[in-house]
Amino acid sequence: MSEYKIFKECFPQLKLTEEQFEALSAGKNCKQIKKYDGDRLTGFAYVYRSCLRLLCVDPEYQGRGIGSEILAEAEELVRNANYSGITAGGLDSALFIGEVISREQFEAQGPGFLKKHGYAASNGCVEMELDLKDFSAESADMSFPEDTEYRLYSGDRTALLEAVEKVDPDWVEYFRYAEDVFAAYYKGRLAGMCILGFDDLCLVSGDGFKTGNIGCVGVVPEFRRKGIGLAMVARAAELLKSRNCANAFIHYTHLENWYGRLGAKAVVYCAFSGKKFQKDK
Repeated sequence: MSEYKIFKECFPQLKLTEEQFEALSAGKNCKQIKKYDGDRLTGFAYVYRSCLRLLCVDPEYQGRGIGSEILAEAEELVRNANYSGITAGGLDSALFIGEVISREQFEAQGPGFLKKHGYAASNGCVEMELDLKDFSAESADMSFPEDTEYRLYSGDRTALLEAVEKVDPDWVEYFRYAEDVFAAYYKGRLAGMCILGFDDLCLVSGDGFKTGNIGCVGVVPEFRRKGIGLAMVARAAELLKSRNCANAFIHYTHLENWYGRLGAKAVVYCAFSGKKFQKDK
């Protein structure tokens, strides 16, 4: 069984093709650990610098300690490269940015596989997908505030960045270089913004369809609590649909119920965790 086939067995909810999996996992750029039963691949891991990018065990071989063996080897690789610790996923990962856990574990902040092996969890996020084939903003669980317009941003980039800084200063660099920004205007004033992608390779991509992306959704503080943010996402989704996107990826969010009002569904729950190595005495 190939690495891709094991990955698909472990994550059947994902539609990635083998080529897409290889591009997102960047396995060729990683140090690889593989375990075999004879000629059969039973599990593998990808390690990039100090990050455990991916660890999968063939479901038929789970519960036999193979994952623990692979994890121990991954930690040794990272330790020998003189890093002080190892991180699950990593925020620059294009595949999983943390350890994939169950919804129950996520809600209870209970132990995942890594936590049982001494990894300290900080928080996590939900990766979501919005199916656009039958999407209609007018039938969503929301209302559209009055005196508000929604369209692609085409004004002065300086004014946009000033508004973004009021929302989250860490987002300024993302918007500085974003190709397409969707915006909400309340009574003619820039009130909200988000970054759009019209054909992205991401976690919810698949064969034969285009995937859009809605990211860094923010509303300027003085315009909050009017329903502008969700309405903006709904109109952005309509635009993606009009550009022939079959679905939209909502990355790194904690607002599962909020996006759920538009029909978005959780794809995976991620826990952010890491492990510091003890210094040799």
